[in-house]
Amino acid sequence: MLAIGPTRGSEWRGAWDDLERLQALAPGSEPARRLEAELSALASSREREARKVHDAAEGFRARVLAAQLARFRGAAPRPLAAPPVALDFGPREARFAAEVLVPGTWRAQAALAALADPADPRGSSRRALAHAVAREEFAARRLEGATALAARLAQEPDDTAAVVLWLSCQSLSGRTEEARRAIAELPASIELALLESELALARQEPGAARRALGRALALGSSRAALELAWRDLEEGQAPRAAELAAGCLRGSAPAAGVDRSRAWRCFALAHLPPHKADSDRAGETHP
Repeated sequence: MLAIGPTRGSEWRGAWDDLERLQALAPGSEPARRLEAELSALASSREREARKVHDAAEGFRARVLAAQLARFRGAAPRPLAAPPVALDFGPREARFAAEVLVPGTWRAQAALAALADPADPRGSSRRALAHAVAREEFAARRLEGATALAARLAQEPDDTAAVVLWLSCQSLSGRTEEARRAIAELPASIELALLESELALARQEPGAARRALGRALALGSSRAALELAWRDLEEGQAPRAAELAAGCLRGSAPAAGVDRSRAWRCFALAHLPPHKADSDRAGETHP
């Protein structure tokens, strides 16, 4: 298990400080070439020493440094496997490790450790990395890592994306009631209203889903307008469906891409005779 603590990793503080300094230099400049050569020699020597004494943690740190140097040169190194031993992160190294680890539990834990590292000055980049890793974990349905990262990020009350991701993790983990209670306590936003609609549909509560979409529509969501248009069409309310779909095709922020195609299809079907619309609507799916 990866953790944070004052261990041998703190001996690498100078190397990570130098790596941070290198990344601020112009690639190819004389200072950058000189510092890169020093760090490359350090990575090679540390990995050789680690192999001699079978020190997996030290070898891993050396490989992290080498991978970061490759990234600085513009290469795309192969993601690193986690070491087969417990590893306590020293100052600054959690972010560097998370940037080059293979996706999965260890990378998520490294990104989480980076968020809590008081020695790392790059707060915004640590949050961006944590967001990226959390979304990656969620997409792969590795919910433990995604939930931990999203919960930590959501401690910033203005980070709506993190809140939505955490609530999605709760829902997929079977904690839909907890997610619903949490949404009710949060300030209104389009993202939360759309999520509440999806959770309601998962609970087979179409009325609650429609009410949530109505709140998102009131807040200016074109996606909510499109989803309501399709629901109106399915319920035989063609004039209202046509009006909502038309609104998605014009105005200050018209729908684009797939949503625009769906809006045109809904608008066209709303003007067909009911039996014809039912036949043509059969292939429509909702996201």
